[in-house]
Amino acid sequence: AIRSLTQGRASYTMEPSHYAEVPLNIADKVIKR
Repeated sequence: AIRSLTQGRASYTMEPSHYAEVPLNIADKVIKR
């Protein structure tokens, strides 16, 4: 499970365009999680 999470995070981080689209939203969700 840890490996899957790490891979997903890396793939997601590699997409700056998508990440820059809603960084605060994601950060908020991650923090609240």
